[in-house]
Amino acid sequence: MYKLALELSKLKKLGVLVSVKLRTPAEKDKVAILNRVKQSFDKIEGSFNPYKDNLKPDADGLVFKGKNQDERAFSLVVSMPAKSDLAAVIIQGKKSESISHLSSVKIGGRLRTFVRNVSTYPVYGGYSTKPQDNSVRIVSVRNGKLQIFSVAVTTRLYDEEWGAHNFLVVQEMYRAKLFRYREELVAEDEIVTDMNEYPGFNRWEAMRELVSDMIPLTEREALPVFKLRIEVEAKDLEFVTNKEGQVIFFDINKGFGFAKTKSGNWYFKWTQTDTDDRLPYFFTDQKINFDSIEESRLVGVRPAQKI
Repeated sequence: MYKLALELSKLKKLGVLVSVKLRTPAEKDKVAILNRVKQSFDKIEGSFNPYKDNLKPDADGLVFKGKNQDERAFSLVVSMPAKSDLAAVIIQGKKSESISHLSSVKIGGRLRTFVRNVSTYPVYGGYSTKPQDNSVRIVSVRNGKLQIFSVAVTTRLYDEEWGAHNFLVVQEMYRAKLFRYREELVAEDEIVTDMNEYPGFNRWEAMRELVSDMIPLTEREALPVFKLRIEVEAKDLEFVTNKEGQVIFFDINKGFGFAKTKSGNWYFKWTQTDTDDRLPYFFTDQKINFDSIEESRLVGVRPAQKI
């Protein structure tokens, strides 16, 4: 089960706070959204008004549940220390190759606050957020370590009885030690697949300029020198049956991932998983079982049964 509190705690260590507001589709003024008076009781209507306050996520990140055909809109609010070693950026492009800074809406004291409006769009089955504009990336280069987090409002559309579910999801997408090599920065990754596996996860080449600008020259010169290493071929995992695997990585916002199996690496999507969770999630290196491989995808993916 996905646990939002665990992921939020990682951001909190960096001084980053995240919240979600519900808004009307026509409401787009970020300053007005941010400056709403916080109150949980509407004196006019005499009832709770979710437009007046932050949404409170459930343990799995659920912030809203409604009918599939109802259009919804949200605002992601991110506050962080006004330091050069932290940045809020937007990643765009078919291969996540374009990176731009998110403009702060409010700068007060030692904090910067950012707002990204997230809309829902008509898709098959209802209204859904889209990965290309539903998230913010938090980049940290503190203490010679690069960390990249995805903060998003994602959608899962079920049948009419279950309806539409919107979740606040936070995920550490990338972690690496930083080195200097000649005139360039080198990031030696500790988690996530390499760029050849799937070009949307890492994008170090797209990140290099941003990260370089975030680190003062004196700190770059103090980074350890990168030493070229001979790549050691990874030992193949041994699976007992053809229906076992191990997760390489699962992007919880986009709802898909990759897994190693006896017959190679295969793609799988949340709609082809078999779990009781409202927000299907699989962590890196998790052992799984699956029913079959159809059209180059794993079907019936579920956590491996413990014997």
